[in-house]
Amino acid sequence: MNKKNKKTTTKTAKYYTRLKYIGISFSAIMLAIFPLYLSDRYFNARHDKLNLFYFLAGVLVAATAVVYIFFDDRKKKDKIDKEFFLKTFSLVDWAIIAFAVSAIISTCTSPYCSSAVTGSMGRNNGLLLILVYTVTYFIMSRIYRQNIIVPVGVCISSALVSLLGIVNQFYW
Repeated sequence: MNKKNKKTTTKTAKYYTRLKYIGISFSAIMLAIFPLYLSDRYFNARHDKLNLFYFLAGVLVAATAVVYIFFDDRKKKDKIDKEFFLKTFSLVDWAIIAFAVSAIISTCTSPYCSSAVTGSMGRNNGLLLILVYTVTYFIMSRIYRQNIIVPVGVCISSALVSLLGIVNQFYW
């Protein structure tokens, strides 16, 4: 392997490493911090968690876009790596796409179209949230790689949530 190919391989490895860290960070925050994020003694839990999810999903999309646009040093920029975004879709990918399409059709045929977009008449599960779920799924299914940080964070967060539940039971 000559120096030029070695340098390109190193840049590609750094590119995928950056994407891997984005996926691990998002997973760790969603599974460790998200359950603990509450305000006003659970009164605003639904809205707090919805806004936190929108914020974190926006950061995920922005960080992935920044890495893809500014740090992708591969020579064929006009050709997206098939292994990254355009890999063959699995059954779950097609199910997510079908779910998003059915949500779009449902929203368009709803008599309460504006409320169906945001889900304001229910539990905020409108078209916007379903589309954010879809985008988040496709990004995370392409960039996440297993790491020990995520399960440890889940264990610690679960223990803290359980401790808060026990303490709240005794009105502390």
